[in-house]
Amino acid sequence: MPAGHRTGEGGPQAKRYRSVKKQVYFRGTQYELSEQESIDSDEVQTSDDEFRVDDLVLLQYNKRQKEIQEEISAEEKQRNQKFEEALSRTRYKTKSAFGRKQVFLCCSANDWIPIEMKTAFEMKLERAKGENLPSFLEQNKGKKLLSSQKVDNVMQFSNFVPPGKHFFYFIYDRKSIFVSPNHDIVRYKGTNVFLNQITVPPRCEPLA
Repeated sequence: MPAGHRTGEGGPQAKRYRSVKKQVYFRGTQYELSEQESIDSDEVQTSDDEFRVDDLVLLQYNKRQKEIQEEISAEEKQRNQKFEEALSRTRYKTKSAFGRKQVFLCCSANDWIPIEMKTAFEMKLERAKGENLPSFLEQNKGKKLLSSQKVDNVMQFSNFVPPGKHFFYFIYDRKSIFVSPNHDIVRYKGTNVFLNQITVPPRCEPLA
């Protein structure tokens, strides 16, 4: 008996099917489903079939969402790792090489670029140890490197500046801003900002 023909009223029927690929969109994502579909004209897809398709789409959607979350987690983990590496490379800059909190000088003569100040004793150590300074500091880690001469433990910075008035202030531990009572404290150019000021006289005689 040929397929698709009935043997008689109420008798068994042979159905013919074909493989069909469908493009389905679910929540903005395209999915491809492969199904067996009847080619008989009197066959109509039932609501049960529709629910089955929805379940397959939802399953694929959840699977894809899980893969996306895993990719995001891997990328985020890699990004955090790179951030930690970059942070570890710059972490030493938030602390002096000598193990103390930093003090910076910001001066109008230097375009307000912060300059780390050092003591005379620290500068002597840098000149004396040279390339061996890091290993020397590692061996004396946790110790306060101070000179027996108190004057050598005063932080300082020296540079040539042109004649005229120069303004400056200090930064402690990258957090606190302060001025020195050992220099004039003036209002900066009519603003409400108070800074230290020094006046450098012109040089009238040649250097010896």
